[in-house]
Amino acid sequence: TPERLQELFVSTYRVLEAQIESGELDFPNQLSFRQRTWEDTLQTCGLSAALGEELAHVYLAERRKRYSLYEDVPAALDALAPHFRLVLVTNGLGDLQREKVTAVQLERWFPHVVVSGEVGSWKPDAGIFQHALKLAGVESGEALMIGDNLHRDVAGASALGIGTAWIRRYPHLTPVEGIRPDFEAEGLPELVAHLSQIR
Repeated sequence: TPERLQELFVSTYRVLEAQIESGELDFPNQLSFRQRTWEDTLQTCGLSAALGEELAHVYLAERRKRYSLYEDVPAALDALAPHFRLVLVTNGLGDLQREKVTAVQLERWFPHVVVSGEVGSWKPDAGIFQHALKLAGVESGEALMIGDNLHRDVAGASALGIGTAWIRRYPHLTPVEGIRPDFEAEGLPELVAHLSQIR
């Protein structure tokens, strides 16, 4: 069924993603990664992997049609950019993440973009956060990591003494024992209001 295919695709993606992050696998670009994801998914379904490349092209084309920002993002970044040094920290392959950043014009607000696939360190590893701190020219105690992933964003940053804000935008996001963000909000307007009071 389509539902089962989607489930298998996502689980296959997660396995490959973990292998990339651990250094077990390396892909030169997003097309090769998506092709491998589809090939492994098809084989798990007992089907021929021959359609892997074609499905990868279709998948990427459909993704590109859907790049967009959440409605609250532009106003929030307009409010934050004049007062804070913004650095975007993202996990993923370089060409994929750069493509997304360009498609939604995030460079308007972020003079620095740190991509895990380019720096060789993936959240929650310390290296990617240390690189971002260096670009911002601040110490860990002067920084705030804003993210929606408790393990990668909040726990990773907290381990270095970086302040954390958890954006709990999705209903399925639930607290994790032992991981405590310094601030929690359902969306960016609440965070902007909070930061305007403390800056």
